[in-house]
Amino acid sequence: MSKKNESLRRVAVLIDSLDNQTAGRFLHNIPVKSAEQIRQQVIDLGRVSRAEREQVLQQFLFAVNGVQQAAEETGLKPRPVELRVRAVSPKQLRAARQAPASQTKQSVE
Repeated sequence: MSKKNESLRRVAVLIDSLDNQTAGRFLHNIPVKSAEQIRQQVIDLGRVSRAEREQVLQQFLFAVNGVQQAAEETGLKPRPVELRVRAVSPKQLRAARQAPASQTKQSVE
């Protein structure tokens, strides 16, 4: 997988992990072509392991913290970042783990 495709997948996993309102706000604030690519990648994601989802979220939070720290060091006042992750019940998570990849996205929504 190319570096661009890996990055696009990580963004899609992040968006897929957010609640609908937060994901919508994010996608609304980026160029239309990029938002369309991300939306398509979310549709095409298939099964995302818990480990991959956690890794993507950790990388995102690490990047946000780094930006906030750099902004503070330069005297800027960064805006707080609010991240709402979509809640999945243990039952939905178990079903998603057991379902074929084509059914996974539907099982956890």
